[in-house]
Amino acid sequence: MNLRILLAVAITAGLLAGGLLLHGLTAGDPYSRLSVWADDAGHLHLDYRACGDELVTDVALLEGDPTAGHPAVLWRITSVGIPRTTFTIGQTPPGFAGQTPLGRLPRSTGEIAVELTTTTSTPGALVFTRDQLTPGVVLWDRGVEAATTYAARSNKSLGC
Repeated sequence: MNLRILLAVAITAGLLAGGLLLHGLTAGDPYSRLSVWADDAGHLHLDYRACGDELVTDVALLEGDPTAGHPAVLWRITSVGIPRTTFTIGQTPPGFAGQTPLGRLPRSTGEIAVELTTTTSTPGALVFTRDQLTPGVVLWDRGVEAATTYAARSNKSLGC
């Protein structure tokens, strides 16, 4: 079975209530523009609201909290700096090179992190658990909110 499908099934199966864990993020910091969500099929997506000419250079899915040790890298892509800001975990978009293919699923319990680096910022991460991912909800450093509410926010309101 395709690993992305397994990831989608595992994420969908883990849809329960939970608390968002935020590490390395403060309001007004570039990573307040980092968010994750699961679509109806259970695929995990990452969005980064870039400011000005800021470019994304590294995106990763980690198992564990990057501030609490050495998390396992489950998936990583890199670029020299691409304006793309929306990613589907497990896929390598044009302009990026796959450094670590998605080789296994995150554990059903414990912390997962998405980490992102840009041409103007050092790595920052959003840490969460699989049970927080429900379709129609966006997780970001200021909490959890409806995807439609988050999408309506302007970049200026997010710190640009």
